[in-house]
Amino acid sequence: MRSPGPYRVTVQVFARYPRPGEVKSRLAADIGDEAACALHVSLTEAWLAQLSTLPTRFQIELWGTESASGEHYQRWLAQFPRLRFRRQAEGDLGEKLHKALVRGLQHTAKVIQTGTDCPVLNASHVYDIDRALDMGANSAFLPAEDGGYVLSAYRGLLPGQFENIDWGTDTVLTTSLEQTQTPYFVGPELWDIDYLSDFQRWQTLQNTAS
Repeated sequence: MRSPGPYRVTVQVFARYPRPGEVKSRLAADIGDEAACALHVSLTEAWLAQLSTLPTRFQIELWGTESASGEHYQRWLAQFPRLRFRRQAEGDLGEKLHKALVRGLQHTAKVIQTGTDCPVLNASHVYDIDRALDMGANSAFLPAEDGGYVLSAYRGLLPGQFENIDWGTDTVLTTSLEQTQTPYFVGPELWDIDYLSDFQRWQTLQNTAS
């Protein structure tokens, strides 16, 4: 068994099991199911690699949509030994986030929740969010250009904080902030890969960096 470690922050990464036809459906309509699934795997592994550079006060959890026995989950758990696996709850996204947050706050004072679709999210953003919570924010967000957010973080539970949110629309962040107890912190706006234009933007970014 892995030792619990001196954790002060839990980072929860929500990652759907990579199966062609079941991930990144909006992008798959343009690039195909196999390519979209391969991208999902690549983005997830890149983000987990970023998180593996964090110091040991951060507990890293992979929240999956299936059991940990799946081939991809097993590979990631072997590749990143600090990962702990958790199974996502049933229900809509709000219910999944809420139940994960409740569990995380049972063990650490702060919980950070992310997906895997933002190619420009990195460890420095996690440090900034953690610092914002230390400085008194009750919650913190990194907005997405589409009106949602790519990362959220909390120091406690708030009544109804994940309720009545129209997930997948451009009102997600606005509604979340309305339901959040002040003070809160909002960081720089980033972007996800959801559509072909996002995918092409990511390809251009990669070509520029190479």
